[in-house]
Amino acid sequence: MNVTVNYSKYSDGRVPLEIITGITPEITEYLDFTIYGWVFFRSDGGLGVNHIGRWLGVSHRVGPMMTYWVLPKSGIPISVDTVQMVTNAEQQTDSVKQQMQRWTADVSKTVDAKSTYINWGKEDIPHQMMFDFDDEDDKFMRNFGMLINPETLEDGDFEGTEEAADDLDAQDYTNMEIGLRRGAEGELQRAKVKRRIVDENGRPIDVASSNQLLNTRQYEVEYADGGTEIFAANILAENLLAQVDEHGHKHRLMEEISDHRKNAKAITKSAGSMLLPSGGTRKRQTTAGWELHVILKDGSSNWVTLKDMKESFPLEVADYAKLKAIEDEPAFAWWVPHVHKKRDRFISKVKSKYWERTHKYGIRIPKSVKEAIQIDRENGDTLWQDAIKMEMKNNRVAFEEFGGDIKKVIGYKRITGHMVFDVKLGENFRRKAQYCADGHKTEAPAALTYNTVVARDSVPILLTIAALNGLDVQCADIQNAFLTAPNLEKCYMITGPEFGDEEGKTFIVRRALYGLKSAALAFRSHLAETLENLGFYSSYADPDVWMRAAIKPDGEEYYEYILCYVDDILCMSENAKDVMEQISYKFKFKKDKIEQPESYKIEQPESYLGAGVKRKVLDGQHMWTIRGGTYQRKPSPQ
Repeated sequence: MNVTVNYSKYSDGRVPLEIITGITPEITEYLDFTIYGWVFFRSDGGLGVNHIGRWLGVSHRVGPMMTYWVLPKSGIPISVDTVQMVTNAEQQTDSVKQQMQRWTADVSKTVDAKSTYINWGKEDIPHQMMFDFDDEDDKFMRNFGMLINPETLEDGDFEGTEEAADDLDAQDYTNMEIGLRRGAEGELQRAKVKRRIVDENGRPIDVASSNQLLNTRQYEVEYADGGTEIFAANILAENLLAQVDEHGHKHRLMEEISDHRKNAKAITKSAGSMLLPSGGTRKRQTTAGWELHVILKDGSSNWVTLKDMKESFPLEVADYAKLKAIEDEPAFAWWVPHVHKKRDRFISKVKSKYWERTHKYGIRIPKSVKEAIQIDRENGDTLWQDAIKMEMKNNRVAFEEFGGDIKKVIGYKRITGHMVFDVKLGENFRRKAQYCADGHKTEAPAALTYNTVVARDSVPILLTIAALNGLDVQCADIQNAFLTAPNLEKCYMITGPEFGDEEGKTFIVRRALYGLKSAALAFRSHLAETLENLGFYSSYADPDVWMRAAIKPDGEEYYEYILCYVDDILCMSENAKDVMEQISYKFKFKKDKIEQPESYKIEQPESYLGAGVKRKVLDGQHMWTIRGGTYQRKPSPQ
């Protein structure tokens, strides 16, 4: 069911697995068969006799790849890898008809209760299948006693308890308050879960589960305006968990402050200052007695103490106090001017810092493609345009031209992009342009987008292991790293002037374009898959330290290591360059633009994670040193 289309208006035509993970599921293995369709299969790895059965689905995580669940005549599902669909023409032949009839008769004896003979004689039941309160252990009886009291157990007590088959640890969402998106604009509105939906026999609809993603129980929710809708429990769980912190406290988004009030605890203006021993005065720092009426994004409202509002929304409260001319009240006077001054200072710093960064190393930095072309015209060269062409040539693999009506493609969102320009000091002031997607303008996908990198503590530990085992250490950078991974988000764009002759076309983003929220995670997953295919496995202590057993020429066993910090690869092995060459078959390393412009760069590291790294010999022993001074002496960007 997780790869079956969902007709909920919130699914936007996507299947449940894609809604939860953000990844379009692969359904190729489902296309050759129909659920519960007739199939021929062979057991024993395809060497057995041809049998007939019913196709039940794909058996993931069971046996080799491309294996399927099949229901044989025994009535017990099995996983096999040699399966062939019985065509309609074959089903019309007498021999196949007889096989299907025999299969139906055999399976009916197993799964059809009406055709099964049940002997209720106690003496005929095997001892291991008997249930006796006196013979059960204490743990079982405690759990059993939570559900059924054996002393009061009578005939008929199990009538109408089909729900007992459900997961008893499943969450009940009745009476919970939650924010749900409603309407065409997806506006967040407050709602309350009123009741579980039941069928005509009073049984809850669908199946409960302690795994919230699998809990499909149906609930009716009521909005503040009295309207009601029906949601599955997993949808409620998804919204609920997105609106609370790790302690379960609800995140509240403020719409506006509509009113204020104070009570007897609020101090008067005459008591707003206190006399100091030195003879001076100081404003009293208190917010006692004041409350603000807050309207929230979900439509609810509440009176909140000034103390809490000051901590959560200091600037909004300060602006409200100034608008209502109450900033001279003692509860506001001691902190509102400070907030406004701080706001103005931040704005001035941001503006000055941005506009002062018009040049780098004396070279004017453009802010757009149009300005880059204008600078080249003024300078009589094409340095910036060449940088743009090189970047877009490398990025072109991320896009696929779409010639149809993009609005008819379900689930895709339009995004935009922009160019970031820079000057590389260490590469003869080379002009650099990087194309970035405007991921900050899109919603975060439902899947987790967090991407791990190697821990800083792992580096000296592994360098010590390399020195003790006499291992070589090599490093390299993966070129256009994100573009090697498939895009996990569904998005498209209308091309701009940086695309040259292709400006104005509709492109679907097929690769993990830099700037997308899931780009780092997509690349990390792609790199992990490559390393696993090479025989490496991730360390339990640090998931970005990869290990592989190896043997030295003298027969000594050891481990090869690879450390990954996004696109920076550090390898430790007896033949580190050979290992890096294996990785280069899948990923392209950055070239040495100065000394060897035609070859990619694999070398011993001189720095890693900002710290200087150097190999030394002390008392005849090779060792690696890490210097923090290199990182500390680096000038911060101006």
